[in-house]
Amino acid sequence: MDALNAVRVKRILPAQYTALTAASTADAITMIRRTKENAMLFSIVSFADMRRFNKEAQYARTLTKTENGTALSLKPDSHMWTMPFPQGAINNPGNGTITQNVNQ
Repeated sequence: MDALNAVRVKRILPAQYTALTAASTADAITMIRRTKENAMLFSIVSFADMRRFNKEAQYARTLTKTENGTALSLKPDSHMWTMPFPQGAINNPGNGTITQNVNQ
């Protein structure tokens, strides 16, 4: 938590800054993840972290969003976390034998 607060104190205005404290390791991980996701917004880092944390049942979470009145969700065990190989790479005979890495 000291390392997390050292980062946060440099990025948050003094009038709005409050040091974070955690009662457990799980709480600390949640705060670290939230801070990192805010700092790395619109980067592949947040996606990679979420994908890695979904392997641990304790930290897995389902992402939800409502778009045009339709509720969408991405579950931790969804195949959508894996990016498929491009079709051109699979069809290229110079690449040897490449099979698609996801079943849709």
